[in-house]
Order: sequence, then C-alpha cells, then structure tokens
Amino acid sequence: MQRNILLSQKITILLSLFFDKNAKYLDYAGGYGVFVRLMRDIGFDFYWYDKYTQNIFARGFEYNETMKGKIEAITCFEAFEHFANPIDEIENMLSISKNIIFTTELLPNPIPKPQEWWYYGLDHGQHISFYSRKTFEFIAKKYNLQYVNLGGLHLFSDKKLSSLKLKILKFSKFGFHKILQKRLKSKTWEDHLKMRNINESII
Repeated sequence: MQRNILLSQKITILLSLFFDKNAKYLDYAGGYGVFVRLMRDIGFDFYWYDKYTQNIFARGFEYNETMKGKIEAITCFEAFEHFANPIDEIENMLSISKNIIFTTELLPNPIPKPQEWWYYGLDHGQHISFYSRKTFEFIAKKYNLQYVNLGGLHLFSDKKLSSLKLKILKFSKFGFHKILQKRLKSKTWEDHLKMRNINESII
C-alpha cells in the first residue's frame, strides 16, 4: 500500500506537468487495482489491465479495446523485470499509447554477480529481465521515443519534455502533489454512483 501511495503522489505531479489531466490513463499489469482506485480518487480517469491478476479494487474500470488510441499514457510499475518477452510487452503498450511511465531497477555497471545484487531476486525467481540505461536508450531510439530517467521512475515518450519541468518533477518534495490535487475533482462519488447503477440494473 505504501508503494502505491507514494507512486500516486509522484504520478500526480508528472501527469499534471506533462499530460492532459482530463485524458484517459491505463495502469498496465495493474495487480489488484489499488493504484487505479487511488488515482481515480485523486481525479484522474484511470483504467486497469492485468493478464494474470484479479481486479478487486477498481472493478468496473477495466481497459477494453474501444479505448485504443484514447489512452494518454500508460503506467507500469514493478513489472518490466517480470516480462518473459519484454519487446513484445513494450510493443503492446506502444500500440495503446506512446507514453509509458514505469519503474524497475537499472542494472549496475559493472554487472554484479548473482549474490551481489538484491534485485536478482534469487529467493523467489520472479525477476527474469534486467535492463541498463543503454538498453532503455536503445529501445527509445528503436521506436523514435525519448527516454528519461527520473531516479526511480522511467519514461518513454513521444512528447518534447521541458527540462525545467523535469527538474521540478525530480526534486519535488514538501507536498507539491497536494497543491496539484486541488485542481482536480475526485471521481470517488461519481464512480460510486456508476457502480450502484450497474448493480441495480443487474438486480
């Protein structure tokens, strides 16, 4: 939960600075839907997608093919390292949006031995793909995108990103997200009414 809360604060700032706050967004590999629910509560029109996990907290706001071409940006947290076929997954995301905001740990240089880096995750074996900064720069070039490392967050984008705004994002602290949230209208009540109407129509 703590990771989702911290990410919701960072993404509120990023989306407010660089993207259309009224657009649709997709959380790819969205897990139980916690992040989607948090972002909708803040006021962003977020949707959920995950091939392997049940949507518990963002039911009713699943991504579907009719939204293709209407998604402003995709978020994808702690999933890149799980991809068996990273390029296939990235191309699938890029077919939905040319803006991907994601997290993963960069492979150190020199490359550490198996017992020298915690992120290999040898105890669980679920981390199977690892990336260096050069890898992401290569991928960005391959698809004619810009790659930005935001220190914990990574971004592929076809937008021209202001270096000043990037600095603001990278060093934002002291509740800057709270200031930006005041410009947004929470979707909590709106979503409640939507789901109530759906449930009533089923009954």
